[in-house]
Amino acid sequence: MRPGYNRIIYALWLLFAAACSNGQKSGGQSAGCLPADSVAVHFWDEPSLFQEPLDSAAVEQHFADFLGLLFNVGQGTRVKAVEALMRGGRQQELMAHYTDHYLYDPNSPLRDEELYMLFARQMLESYSLDDAERMVIESQLEEASRNRPGTRAADFAYISSSGGQGTLHTTAPGRELLLIFYDPDCTHCAEVIERLGNDAGLAQQIDAGRVAVLAVYPDSDVALWQKTAGDLPSSWTVARAADPEMLSDLYSIPVTPVIYLLDANRRVIGKDVSLVTVGL
Repeated sequence: MRPGYNRIIYALWLLFAAACSNGQKSGGQSAGCLPADSVAVHFWDEPSLFQEPLDSAAVEQHFADFLGLLFNVGQGTRVKAVEALMRGGRQQELMAHYTDHYLYDPNSPLRDEELYMLFARQMLESYSLDDAERMVIESQLEEASRNRPGTRAADFAYISSSGGQGTLHTTAPGRELLLIFYDPDCTHCAEVIERLGNDAGLAQQIDAGRVAVLAVYPDSDVALWQKTAGDLPSSWTVARAADPEMLSDLYSIPVTPVIYLLDANRRVIGKDVSLVTVGL
């Protein structure tokens, strides 16, 4: 997370946690302890926030704080809170912009497709959108819904660096799989691949036959891929998409790298995960 966002979310959650903790220590619930669920649902009740002239910086700060709460409440509360935010179409253009910027932008440290889908569905229901706006949201909603955690990852064919052919579902049967979409020209990809390749814990899991790694170049510059494929760890399956266009219909890869954690049945455990999630 960017330092500013981190401080906002951390401080906000500490405020609620400290208030509740103090109330519990005194033998009851503190008068200042508002359950996070209640705070989230009523977070946008203050009408002066949207009065003209609008203080867009204050509204954006409020939105960031709101996300901090949503990351710490259940799905039912999330739904009610987002409905309350978008009720009546208040500041529709601004809220749509913040939703896209914070939750969908691939470079956002707060990117969260599950939360974005909740916001997007509510925008389609609550906002007055023209055809172009509706089409953009529906397209992004469709992309975000691909290969969600708990679903079986879409199968695709690939050509390995040894020249063999394979598919996702037939790779390393019986083992969990780390699926990495990467670009040979991507500096961040190189950093991530180096860290994974040097991780002793991952190497032990691979040697023990519990985990496998499939690194796939999703684009069509075959010469570039062939030139660099040998640089990746020899214990990995390094491949390129057999049909890049078909792959782009199955997987959303807005930037690289994109990492999936898949179980032995190729169900998605984690989507677009970080190295922290992987355990590094």
